[in-house]
Amino acid sequence: MQRRGISGFGKRWQLALLAAVLLLACLPAAVWAGDEIPILPTFVTGQVIRNDSQIPSSGTVRAYVDGELRGDQTIKSNGQLVFMPVVGSSVDADKPVFFSFQPGDLELTLTAAPAVRWISGDTDSWNNEVFTYSAPSVAVLPVIDTAACGQYIQVNLSAPAIFQPEFQLWVQSSQDGSWSSLGDYSGTATYNITKQVPGTYKLMAFAKSQGAPYSAAITSPLVNISFTKRSAVRALTVSGPNGAQPIGSNATFTATATDDGGTPLYQFWLHDSAGWRVVRNYDTNNTYTLSNLQLGSYVIAVYALDQADINAGNWSAAYYQVFILNVGSSLELTAPSSVSNGETVQVEATATGITGCEYQFWYQAPDSSWHQSGGYSTSGLYSFPASQAGTYKVIAFAKDHYAPATDQFAVTADKFVNSNPS
Repeated sequence: MQRRGISGFGKRWQLALLAAVLLLACLPAAVWAGDEIPILPTFVTGQVIRNDSQIPSSGTVRAYVDGELRGDQTIKSNGQLVFMPVVGSSVDADKPVFFSFQPGDLELTLTAAPAVRWISGDTDSWNNEVFTYSAPSVAVLPVIDTAACGQYIQVNLSAPAIFQPEFQLWVQSSQDGSWSSLGDYSGTATYNITKQVPGTYKLMAFAKSQGAPYSAAITSPLVNISFTKRSAVRALTVSGPNGAQPIGSNATFTATATDDGGTPLYQFWLHDSAGWRVVRNYDTNNTYTLSNLQLGSYVIAVYALDQADINAGNWSAAYYQVFILNVGSSLELTAPSSVSNGETVQVEATATGITGCEYQFWYQAPDSSWHQSGGYSTSGLYSFPASQAGTYKVIAFAKDHYAPATDQFAVTADKFVNSNPS
């Protein structure tokens, strides 16, 4: 009898069966035991694209089921995702799969169309996906923008383009313009804010994905909320000079408070080499002048408070602004002109005309990198190793103890130091 050959289909079937047997024979016992059937992943293929039609050239797609990471894959340079396995178990059958995309430090929400559901071993259902994401943004959304003092304003934060976002909310004080946060980063997206002092408070939110570095956070636009109260100061503006002033000059400060239905009173404080003192106590006179200023630094603090709050001793309701004057102030920096490579550079700064002087040092290395001594301190001495051959630029800053750490209120000096090869 003539033997018949095996058909092409039969050969393919036998090869597939042989491959399956060999695969199962190599699986660990925990996966293949008795008659159990191994659980295969579902596979996803598609195109990643931004909602403005830009195609990313790099980044990682991640897949989640029930909030657990089940798969990830780096996209190709044309934005393609090819047969990304998403693992699961029998209990995951038909559950939705959610995706994220990380082109940098931020993990962004990735929307799949059509929506993907987990099916063991499926290579066909999700092989033509379109994954879209948006540029990240964060918004501060107050439910109302004005309330009476003591009442609450609900503020919601939103960053829909960020996958599993966490937020940090900051509030700027209406009284003195300082900023404070309402806590560290967290998944909390709703805050209830109240204030006892009337005024307009600025809000600003930061958002990043969980685990991302602080440097990856994005910032919201500023949003205002207001709290109202009758017969209380709710705003203060003060005009006057700030920063460097010539010896012999005059400095006039004029304050204007907003006080609905009340009477604002003003107080002026002065700090100089003699310390703090009240130079004008609370009254209706809103102007004060320092005449014939001499060498030194001066701090002027201007307060405004309603008469009723003064009578009640409610000092915490005061609005205030602070001015810093550097009159003829200067700084001298001494440093060697050269050192041998590897030696220590020692510098010394000496300020004139600064009360309660504090110093800070920066240097630029020959490779153009900048380094600093740390925060301001009372020490005018600083040293650093000349670890590179070339020219170092050293800059010293000096400021009044009460001055903000900004260039406007500091005097500076700089030197160049050559580091010669040993």
